[in-house]
Amino acid sequence: RAPFFSVTTKSLWSLDILKEEGYEVDCSISPAVTWRYGIKGSPEGPYRVRGSGMIEFPISTFMLLSRRVGIGGAYFRIFPFPLIEHGIRQSMKKFGTAMFYAHPWEFDPGHPVTDDIEWKARLRSSANGLRPPRYGASCLNSSTTRGRIWSPTLSNAFRSILHGS
Repeated sequence: RAPFFSVTTKSLWSLDILKEEGYEVDCSISPAVTWRYGIKGSPEGPYRVRGSGMIEFPISTFMLLSRRVGIGGAYFRIFPFPLIEHGIRQSMKKFGTAMFYAHPWEFDPGHPVTDDIEWKARLRSSANGLRPPRYGASCLNSSTTRGRIWSPTLSNAFRSILHGS
């Protein structure tokens, strides 16, 4: 996955390079649009990208107050877990699969955090949305991420993209 789901309409050319390098699957296009990423109207489930032939497996999303949001990363940490479970169930019902992701640092209680990041990114990474995180204080702390990963909804659902659902 490209950093920040940074494959947008302006950088679709990058998929051609990935294909040339032997990659077959990409997870860098988000159907949820934010100030940083997303392609409005892109498919919500797995699809083949015209031109490159790459298989795109976008982050699963759901609608929340008329906005499309993802089920992984910051959303996974910030939203109440029942909303995330709802998004997973919606995706499973619609596509037979769901794409979820977590950052490695979300599992590390000792992860150092700097203050020299963009204010919007700091807000999303903060413990309560009001202050920047400090050393060892990733959002909601790493035990929340680990606990949610091993919930009944997720614990038996993980599969490799290559093996399908």
